[in-house]
Amino acid sequence: MNAVHRALALLDDGKTEEAADTLRRMIARPADASDIEARACELQTDELELDDNLCFSDADDGCWVSAWVWVPREESETDKEA
Repeated sequence: MNAVHRALALLDDGKTEEAADTLRRMIARPADASDIEARACELQTDELELDDNLCFSDADDGCWVSAWVWVPREESETDKEA
């Protein structure tokens, strides 16, 4: 479950402080955020784009960065016939 879904679940349970804490951690920038962002930009393609306002999930040996992956819809039989 990502941080947004976790925060929403906490809000549903009436745990507003825990929800706020979860969201604060999600938007916290690690000390080397600029370097991480620059390296992440190098990974972008037509099918992989970074979020405008990056979220980071820092780890000991790296960092997860929020991004979008393009997944095309398959054409239906009707679309193929047109």
